[in-house]
Amino acid sequence: MYLLKNSFRYSRFVSIIFGLITFSLNSLRHSRFVALLSFTAEKIIDIYSISGLRRFVNSLFYPAKLWGFVDRLNSRLNFNLLKPDKIFLLAYASFILLSSYTISLRALVFLLVTLVFFVFGFIFAKRVSFREGDFKSASLKAGVLIYLFSLLCLMLDIYYVREIPLFDPIARKKLSVLLTYTSTFIVLAGLMIASYIAWEYYNGRRNRSNARVKVFTIALTTTFLVTLLGFRTQTLVSLLGFTFVMYRYALIGNFEIISAMASGLLAISAMGAYRAIRVGYALGISHVIGNRVGVTLSIYNYIVNNLFYVSHFSGYNVLLTGVYHGRIALSTFSSFLNFIPGPSLGPRTIVAREFGVTGVTLTSTLLGPVSLDLGLIGSVLFLLILGVIIGLAFKNSIATASPLATAFFSILFAYLLVGIETGLVDFNVFVLFSASLFISIAHLAEGSKG
Repeated sequence: MYLLKNSFRYSRFVSIIFGLITFSLNSLRHSRFVALLSFTAEKIIDIYSISGLRRFVNSLFYPAKLWGFVDRLNSRLNFNLLKPDKIFLLAYASFILLSSYTISLRALVFLLVTLVFFVFGFIFAKRVSFREGDFKSASLKAGVLIYLFSLLCLMLDIYYVREIPLFDPIARKKLSVLLTYTSTFIVLAGLMIASYIAWEYYNGRRNRSNARVKVFTIALTTTFLVTLLGFRTQTLVSLLGFTFVMYRYALIGNFEIISAMASGLLAISAMGAYRAIRVGYALGISHVIGNRVGVTLSIYNYIVNNLFYVSHFSGYNVLLTGVYHGRIALSTFSSFLNFIPGPSLGPRTIVAREFGVTGVTLTSTLLGPVSLDLGLIGSVLFLLILGVIIGLAFKNSIATASPLATAFFSILFAYLLVGIETGLVDFNVFVLFSASLFISIAHLAEGSKG
């Protein structure tokens, strides 16, 4: 650990990254526009505090008898649920058990090998020491700024489509990729604001009922707004992300986090059933999860088995090295940024073309695209890197209690859990994971100066 710590202290690269982050945060602190936003937000809060609206919202979100009952339940369920590596493994196991499709032994062994390396990466990252960094005030201001900008993009996205994609699934195809990606950052912004409010409660600056009401209000508003886009992934990421933030700062306990996860599954199933009915299929809520998981797992199973058969009969070891040799990974960037040479199709579209499917994309679990692209070696490295990034983000949040670190850990872990089914192949997700890694490095660099 001493060598690792000193490598961060004397690394020129880390110094440059830390300098850029510090410059950006200082710019935010001295920005007149951000100061105006902060002043406006404070006035809105002041108006809210002296109005009858506050009493109504408090009675709606904080009925004393209900929360008293919930708190008594939590006192009996007094154990720590927030163990990301174990939750991830349990979620993956549940994903397979819920499926209407049974994967082959080869596909299962392939999966287990890669999961072992995720755990290795997570355990290694947890051994890194963090010290508290000075990012608290910036997280609220940056959160407000990103929230307003993302909200503007979301409104423009829906305005140009002239339909609400949640109620008209076909309208999703008309959405602007740039505006939609930018709109999804409203979840991160909401988590940053909620983390700051929860952090104030955690440090004795707010009472619990006040913090709960405000965080619940932000969570429901943000989830509602991002759900309008009609993407179940964003809805579930928002629900899980806010749940992790509130659990981290002890605003909720084990009873609420279990209830939130069950509610999230029910909400996603209901959205899937509604969408199926809209396009002419009568599909019950209870069948949505099993059928969708079954289709996704069957695609992953086919990819792994096909890699095995091609390796066995052709002499080319594509099981280890994959078929596309990085082109699917490159398509995450080249399909979004035209100036980057590479495939113009996105990763899920490339997977769909492998199956002769056009006009729609296909999800193939977290490992489907990377196994087709880079084989077992690439999949192992992918899960190892994910374990390191999630481990650093988690340790940063636990060690520093930083609102910024907690917000990034919450959204990353939410995306990881949802990505078990959808994969992590979107450009905005790459931006979030990269930003979280830089924030972890910045905290390490600032801590090494102390």
